[in-house]
Amino acid sequence: MMKTFSGGVSITPKLMRVKMAEGENEGGHWRGDLNITIQHLRAELVGIDGMEHLELSEHPQLKEKWHNKEFSANFFANLRSLMLDICASLSTAIPSNLLPFLDNLLELEVKNCDSVERVFDLTPTYAQDGQIGTLPRLNKLQLVDLPRLKHVWNEEPKGFFDFTNLEVFKLYNCANLRYIFTPCTCLGLERLRELEVKDCPLIEEIISKEATTYNVVFPLLTSISLEHLPNLTSFYAGSGTVRCPSLQKIAVVECSSEVISTFLNEQPPNATNHASQAKLVFPYLEELELSSIKGEEMWNSQHINQSSSFKHLSILVVEDCENMRYLFTYSMIEYLDQIERLDICNCKSMEEVVLRQDVGDGKNWCKMLFPKLKVLKLKGLPKVTTFSTCSLFECPFLKELQIDNCPQLKSLISDPTSADLTPRGQVDKCDSPLFDDKVAFPDVEELTIRNMYWLKTIWQDELHEDSFCKLRILRVEQAEALRKVFPSSMLVRRFLNLEELFIEDCESLEEVFDIQGLMINVEEAEVATAAWTQFIILDIRSLPNLKHVWNKDPRELLFFHNLNDVKIWDCPNLRSLFPASVARGLLELETLAIGKCGIEEIVEKEEGEETTAPGFVFPKLNNLTLWTLPELKRFYPGMHTSEWPALKDLNIYHCDQMHILECQRFQEGEELDRIQDERSLFSFQEVIPNLKSLALTCKEATMIWEGQFPEKLLHNLETLRLRCFHVKPAVLPSGLLQRFPNIGKLVLQCNRGRELFPYGLIGEDARPIPRIHELGLQKFPDAAYMRRKESQIDALLQNVDTLKVWTCNGLMNLAPFSASFQSITFLDIFQCRALVHLFTLCTAEALVQLSVMHIRNCDLVTEIIASTGHDTDHEIVFYKLASLELHHLPSLTSFCSREHSFKFPSLTEVIVSQCPKMEIFSKGVLRTPKLQSVKPTLQEDKECWNGNLNTTIQHLYQKMVGID
Repeated sequence: MMKTFSGGVSITPKLMRVKMAEGENEGGHWRGDLNITIQHLRAELVGIDGMEHLELSEHPQLKEKWHNKEFSANFFANLRSLMLDICASLSTAIPSNLLPFLDNLLELEVKNCDSVERVFDLTPTYAQDGQIGTLPRLNKLQLVDLPRLKHVWNEEPKGFFDFTNLEVFKLYNCANLRYIFTPCTCLGLERLRELEVKDCPLIEEIISKEATTYNVVFPLLTSISLEHLPNLTSFYAGSGTVRCPSLQKIAVVECSSEVISTFLNEQPPNATNHASQAKLVFPYLEELELSSIKGEEMWNSQHINQSSSFKHLSILVVEDCENMRYLFTYSMIEYLDQIERLDICNCKSMEEVVLRQDVGDGKNWCKMLFPKLKVLKLKGLPKVTTFSTCSLFECPFLKELQIDNCPQLKSLISDPTSADLTPRGQVDKCDSPLFDDKVAFPDVEELTIRNMYWLKTIWQDELHEDSFCKLRILRVEQAEALRKVFPSSMLVRRFLNLEELFIEDCESLEEVFDIQGLMINVEEAEVATAAWTQFIILDIRSLPNLKHVWNKDPRELLFFHNLNDVKIWDCPNLRSLFPASVARGLLELETLAIGKCGIEEIVEKEEGEETTAPGFVFPKLNNLTLWTLPELKRFYPGMHTSEWPALKDLNIYHCDQMHILECQRFQEGEELDRIQDERSLFSFQEVIPNLKSLALTCKEATMIWEGQFPEKLLHNLETLRLRCFHVKPAVLPSGLLQRFPNIGKLVLQCNRGRELFPYGLIGEDARPIPRIHELGLQKFPDAAYMRRKESQIDALLQNVDTLKVWTCNGLMNLAPFSASFQSITFLDIFQCRALVHLFTLCTAEALVQLSVMHIRNCDLVTEIIASTGHDTDHEIVFYKLASLELHHLPSLTSFCSREHSFKFPSLTEVIVSQCPKMEIFSKGVLRTPKLQSVKPTLQEDKECWNGNLNTTIQHLYQKMVGID
């Protein structure tokens, strides 16, 4: 039979089926494309000797012969990967007659087969010399969504069991399965490396119990994961030993506490005296994850002390164990001395991490040591009041510490001699510091404190020697009662290696750096001169009561010369940012962003009398954002000079009280007066020539127009943002855009008029229009059309290859931008509430260059391409479209509702997310030769595919509405 219809692309828009014989009465065969259909028919007739991957659901004729036909010797000769998907009639996935022909199979996946009761039939029908035809090269086996599966193998093999190359075995959602292996089948799995079992509610044991004693060895097994197995009581309930000499990781999630006893070699709590379980031996275990275990105690300290299985444990993660009251006892700590990472999360009943009750006399309280611990995470522990009680908690190599949502935690370590025992469930609202001299963390580099609502003080004034001296990153978030970040005495002694400081949502915090406290003791101040030479990032957000970042000018006491990135956002009570001496020292500052604050001036007035106008130089500042600062009046309260030689991106928004640019008429050759009035932020002549990106309001745009500046001052500008067109209709000085001849990106924002482009943007004179490659329209609540008189807008749009339209709620379609359709390559439409469709069929044909299209959060969009009713019936080709994203379109029913043909020869990525009414992609013929999957969410790891784009969309819709 012919192998293919033609070597090139074949276009048969009306062909819907191919018959294999003249007079064939059946509906024929069709796979979406003539070439593909011929290839499938040939494979089913003469074998699939050339195929390496086979999905049985795509070969219905082959499925019918699965159990009955004796295939030729080379039928599956090259097959490496086999998927059995949606095979409703199969009771056995791999019957015995097939086993001899699958010698080269490497991967097998069986999923969504409702009738399958066993995977392998090992009846020795084809056995030779006592050997069953099995799968000697099978490397990976995955069984998913098999609701009737009772056995992986139907019976104990009568001959040699040959699965010796199986390395990965994953089994998910098999509701009838009660065990996986027998002791005998384990003998043939000597290369198994990874075992994962999930969502099997009836499984009671992994290896079935038998009367005979077996010693089982998995010599190469490195990882075991058991998740959501509520009836699992043991790994192996038989007598003997299960040895896993290479096992490095165990994860147990939502299983009974009895199975934990199995791994710990303890007798289950409800076991009889005669019960005996196999002993599990895994001497090199490195990682243990326990999640959603219901028991109050995780393990018995005596067994830990005697066990050899935990001597190499380096990572311990405990999550969602709601009944657990503690994790360790004090006596266990010395046997867990290899732990490098300890995560304890969402354990609602835990009161302390290390229990103190098994300690006898006071001499044992001296010290608690985790000699190799590098990461400690405590999160979601609502009843924990302390990590433990001892006189010294020492972690000499701890690098990262995270404390999150532990509202009762008043001090990390409690004092064993203290009589202050706060009743359980009550927060001690005293000023106890989180860290004091009982904590020795000399190597900590990253500290995160989050959701600690009652915390008032982080550090005691006196800490253990060298603790926190290497701290590089500090994050403090959602600490409503916090009054101080740093003790003033430590600013010059302990935090000199700090590089990054992030503070957010601390309602009571009024200041960050307490310079005033540092100055109280003059003698201390004299020896306290220091430089925060490593400090480069300061990020402060949502501090409603913040009054000062620095509460006094540090002058010669403290230096911040290397600050590189400063962001201050949403601090309504902050009136100024930098003291004068700090501002003068910002020689490395590259980014400054201030938004939604009550700031009146950026730099505070110099203390003392000024004899000359102070000067401020920012030699490396390239990005300045001032966003919604309604009280900002000046950069500095008085005459001053400022220099911004590196400024490239200037972004100003709603700073209405301040003159951003000091625009004086300019004459060639005249000397500039560098002393600035306090009312202006910049001298236009000095700043503009270096800028690459500039944001202007209508007011500032008019000032630029009225200032008679040489055109060369504006030639370096590449991006122009025009915003705040609050007057209806929006009017600009005629021909403003032509004054910026080299801009390639134009963004129009915050226009309250009905027109998409403001009056005067382009003049009617002969000056050339800049070649705009990227156009953005944002926050146009009413704009819906383009004035016909502005015909030059079409010339502007002709070169646009990137079009972004965001929050334009008056826009009903993209017809105003049709002049750009032939050149556009990237289209992003976001939150356009009135948009019903994007294109008509005839305008869609012009999108010959379009390669990326994102349509998001448009509530009324019913289809992407609308048919006018007069369109001819021919194929529409999107030649270059490679990526299509349709996200949160609640009214979308299809890409096009009429039966038109579409071809997407380059399409490789499709995301269809939160489109609850989309039942089909397109009703007409649809061709996507390169597309192999559809992503139903924005998460990259989730994909779906059911043969073609239409059937995949239908499957996702049916799954969403609950249609089986």
